[in-house]
Amino acid sequence: MSFVWIQQLLKNIFRPVVRPLFSRLRLIIREEITNGLSFQTASTHLRPPSTIEITERPLFPKIIKTFYEWDNFVDKANHLEATDSKKFHQHLQAHTWDIQAFIDQFEQQGGKIRKKSPLSEMDYFKKEKEFFEFLSGKPYDFKHEGHHLDVDSVMKNYPLSCYRNYIDYNWNGFSLLNYIQPRIGGRFLDLGYGWGNLLELFGRAGCSVSGVDASPSFQELALRRCTMQNIKIDLLTHGPFSLVCDFQSQYDYIAFDSAFHHCETPVDILSLLRKKVSSDGRLIFINEPIVDWFERPWGFVRSDGETALQIRKRAWFEIGIRTDFFNELLEVTGWRLLDTTSHQFIHPTFIAQPI
Repeated sequence: MSFVWIQQLLKNIFRPVVRPLFSRLRLIIREEITNGLSFQTASTHLRPPSTIEITERPLFPKIIKTFYEWDNFVDKANHLEATDSKKFHQHLQAHTWDIQAFIDQFEQQGGKIRKKSPLSEMDYFKKEKEFFEFLSGKPYDFKHEGHHLDVDSVMKNYPLSCYRNYIDYNWNGFSLLNYIQPRIGGRFLDLGYGWGNLLELFGRAGCSVSGVDASPSFQELALRRCTMQNIKIDLLTHGPFSLVCDFQSQYDYIAFDSAFHHCETPVDILSLLRKKVSSDGRLIFINEPIVDWFERPWGFVRSDGETALQIRKRAWFEIGIRTDFFNELLEVTGWRLLDTTSHQFIHPTFIAQPI
């Protein structure tokens, strides 16, 4: 009798107290990995001191479980972003969102989440897009991925205005150039070129540059940056990545920098790029959320506050990719991942070549 009583007591204590504690600790560990600590600790000493930001992370982050809590989180983030940059970043790091709680709500409304390989479940990508529209409250549209900025204002203080950690970014870029060793006259294609940093780096290394980005203002900025440095521009445009289908050139170097995880049709894009790369070309992935521990191989699996903000506020397609599926995805679309472990990149970097 006493044993049953003790068992029931432990059960009643474990459920409300111990289980949430372990759940929070697991989220903290995952957030540290998501924010790049596992990739960057070995190379932090190489960074210029002015580019390293230290933000204290709370032991117990606040977990968003409802849309009401999510919208309050976004409202406060909007206020802090306009008034206090440091508190804004602290606010993001102090929150995570409970993915499973929102999966449960989604499925209660008739949705369905797939958990096996997207290559074996034919409607996997479709169901994940439906989940995204449930989370964001908006239908998917690549135009949401764009970012507006005042180009004239940016160019007044160029180059420091073009990227918050401009020196840090180029530090990684030079490391990449050292590994790639681009040839003078090579063709470089940047998908999601944003501020234009990679276009500038490869252009100054002697390549002609092309690119696609969702934002018209980034297109203007990239054109002005490249033109003022006499970089040869083949084609810079804005729109979905599928526009590459109409490009006439073949490319020696193709890059995604924090952009591949915005692709809602990764198989189609990688298959298309396989046709656009030269026989000895390279496909480069920089700063993409590709890790071993995601519970599902592809989709909305990143629980950090930054991801939560961008999905709900801007309707950005912020997916994560598990490493085993990334390798499988490359293989079925005609790519082979190169071993770059001997080369020290500042940011997480994967490089593939055509098979």
